[in-house]
Amino acid sequence: MPLKTKQKLQQKQQLKLSADLTQAIELLQYNVMDLKDFLTDKSLDNPFLQVENTHFLESSYDSSYLSDQHQAMIQNIPDKGFTTLKSYLTQQAKLNYRDTPIRDKVFFLIDQLDDSGRLHFDIKAYCSQEREDPTLYQDALALLQELDPAGVGAKDLKECLELQINRDPYAPKSALTLLSLPSEQLQKDHLIKITENTGLELEEVQSALSYLQQLDPYPGHQIQKEATQFTYPDLTIHVQGNTLEWQINQDILPKIKFDLTSFNQIKQACDQDTLVYLNKQAKDFDWLIQALSKREATLGRLAQALIHFQAPFFLKQQSYPLGLNMKDLANYIDVHESTVSRIVQGKYLQFNGRNFPLKYFFPQKLAHTEGVSIDEVKAMIKDLITKENPHFPLSDQAISDILKDEGLPVARRTVAKYRKSLNYPSASHRKALD
Repeated sequence: MPLKTKQKLQQKQQLKLSADLTQAIELLQYNVMDLKDFLTDKSLDNPFLQVENTHFLESSYDSSYLSDQHQAMIQNIPDKGFTTLKSYLTQQAKLNYRDTPIRDKVFFLIDQLDDSGRLHFDIKAYCSQEREDPTLYQDALALLQELDPAGVGAKDLKECLELQINRDPYAPKSALTLLSLPSEQLQKDHLIKITENTGLELEEVQSALSYLQQLDPYPGHQIQKEATQFTYPDLTIHVQGNTLEWQINQDILPKIKFDLTSFNQIKQACDQDTLVYLNKQAKDFDWLIQALSKREATLGRLAQALIHFQAPFFLKQQSYPLGLNMKDLANYIDVHESTVSRIVQGKYLQFNGRNFPLKYFFPQKLAHTEGVSIDEVKAMIKDLITKENPHFPLSDQAISDILKDEGLPVARRTVAKYRKSLNYPSASHRKALD
């Protein structure tokens, strides 16, 4: 069969982001510390850019000049004693799980982790040697893998990434499919082969590959770095009577200004090349002012939206934030969901004397309810079990019926799942002996 060549005209639309737009998007996700580092780097490139008000962000400082509000912020800095992964996980286990034999096994497994969060420990071999029940250790491992950061307790890289994907509600559906492929196939130059082996579209493969590259192969390492940093809230929400008010904490934000005096002196006696350079620095400063203004405006809109959606929590009408996903909030403030994800990342909100991660206000929503969060349902289950008659403990079905009477359609199997995550045994095992 003779080979033929032919020309084919194809029209495609492709979105390309300019360097300035890419940097503006990155600016949204910077917290106060990241913003300070970013602006400091920019000042090294632009001799007329001056960065001020960074004394809050130094590792050592004299706090005597701080206002009462800023003293309160400093007092809410997390305990810097928890500087290791193991101590960080141990504190979470103590707060989230009851004092039971399974929790003791969680502590044991935490001690077996390496600094990256990986578990190089053979449960089956250990239990065989020590003549212990491996089921207890498997249950403890499941509880360990629910702790933060996602990915701890994995036996290898593949399981580590899988745990992170399963924890992320915005993970591409095809990410797990690609993760099941041999690692040597997950290369950019194997895209066509991947599409043939998986049946996925090329765009799906590219999206999933980009997502996998953003996951953390060593989640334990981030704890050491984060534990030594201060937590500075970008936002504050406070109650005035029955009204909720918000503010951006301007006093702890780094400030920038342009050295116009030096700029004009040089401009008065310079050649054409220098003039081009000066104009570029002035233009870069103007862009930076606009980008910072947009970041501040987006933060303000986010605060207003949180007040709208989470008013019952802020007004103490509810113990937990309502179930809320980022898409609903994005629609409310008319931005893309990815914008909300970026602005929430790594930032804190101060309320009632505490610093809350912004992600705290986006708990998973219980299906078929008006904003009830899974955390709230778990709290209700915990309360019911705590107050039950020990001689006649509530079955999972009984708890399900009580929740349905409260307007929460939670199936028996779902109750059992949440009960196990709270480390409560079944009703037959909770029953007190006469």
